[in-house]
Amino acid sequence: MSKKAETLLKDRVRLQLERINKCSIIKIQQVVIRGDPDFVLCVNGFSVWVELKRNRKEKADPLQHYKLEKHLRDGGYSFILHDENKDAIMQFLTMLSITEQIKPEVPEWLQLPRKI
Repeated sequence: MSKKAETLLKDRVRLQLERINKCSIIKIQQVVIRGDPDFVLCVNGFSVWVELKRNRKEKADPLQHYKLEKHLRDGGYSFILHDENKDAIMQFLTMLSITEQIKPEVPEWLQLPRKI
């Protein structure tokens, strides 16, 4: 059984994302909850949401667009990625991965436990 076009795109994008330094990736697969992006990333401390579409003619549905815009307004980066803009977005994310930033120190009592 062959994979669908969007699944093939998702696989290719995932491989490219994994090559970016300082990039943590969560692939979202929601069945019941609508509107969440396909990938949630942390690139060098920056929050990035990525929704995949097969081509630029395919639009995000209104709920997806609303959530991506809200994330953008809240200070994150949001993208609708398709074959036509994939390379430019990957270049931006690579640049983001080497950007020097000032990050406040998290108080010790708020840090994640060292042992799981």
